[in-house]
Amino acid sequence: MQQTNRRIAPVWHTVGLLFLVCLPIVRDVYRPQTFASHAHIILRVYAPILIFEWALAAYVYWGIRRNGMRLRELVGGRWSRAADVFRDLGLGVAFLFAGLVCLSLVIHVLGQEQSKAISVILPRGAAEMAVWIVISLTAGFVEELVYRGYLQQQFAGFGMPLWSAILAQALIFGAGHAYEGRSHAIAITAFGAVAGAMAAWRRSLRPNMFGHALMDILAAFLRPA
Repeated sequence: MQQTNRRIAPVWHTVGLLFLVCLPIVRDVYRPQTFASHAHIILRVYAPILIFEWALAAYVYWGIRRNGMRLRELVGGRWSRAADVFRDLGLGVAFLFAGLVCLSLVIHVLGQEQSKAISVILPRGAAEMAVWIVISLTAGFVEELVYRGYLQQQFAGFGMPLWSAILAQALIFGAGHAYEGRSHAIAITAFGAVAGAMAAWRRSLRPNMFGHALMDILAAFLRPA
């Protein structure tokens, strides 16, 4: 992941991406029945999420290629030795714990205010758990690619200081989780800021991708009472 001051995609492409990431927010506001029942959750929620996430990844890839950037440049290059893999795995686990602490502290300060959506969408049974793991791995890759990779670097390319680029992508990331309730959306915004700082420091999205995927998988076991 190269931290540069150049734009990594055309401006119109970024506007289009912001429009796309806002679609689920609008849908959740105007279609609350999406989270009304757990019935047929794989077809109603899981499948659309997977399709949407990979559509975002394809859109990002299309945009950066127009400006001559390769996907591996956005992610953070290649592993040159086995030690690099284990280092990123270790940093991913550290990122996981840092994210959990961040989320817990914010929710502790603001209070537990969780929407029904969380209990509705969490998996029940082996089949749903298998699909949930696929979704978690997908989210770990795609969301880090979109928010900490594309948006954070593009905002910096627009001339924003790094700290404000990190904050901007975190606010957009948190808004996309508004269906989880106010306190959780704010906590996830804070998580997004921590993730952005990690990506900027490591100059790679790989530790974030590992930690993000693990956190989403763990969510199935840390379901609210």
